[in-house]
Amino acid sequence: MKQWREKLRSLVLATVPAKKEDPGYAALRGHIPKSLYKRFKMFCLERGVDNSQGLEDLIHEYFELKDQQEQEVYIPKTAESNTFNSSG
Repeated sequence: MKQWREKLRSLVLATVPAKKEDPGYAALRGHIPKSLYKRFKMFCLERGVDNSQGLEDLIHEYFELKDQQEQEVYIPKTAESNTFNSSG
């Protein structure tokens, strides 16, 4: 576990200052259950990314999936499906 911490620390030190200085980025902070935090740390370690990049990746993936689901729900019916349903 100590080796993973050192690896993660080096990743954080390499990327955080660049994002901190970038006006296109904002800080995000919150409290989560420890079990979820541990899963998140493992997610980051498995992918070789720091917490900042891991959080960005997960949020991006979440909103992509959410957008896809919303598009599937709001797909307009075609003329064929309306005709089929009305003749029933």
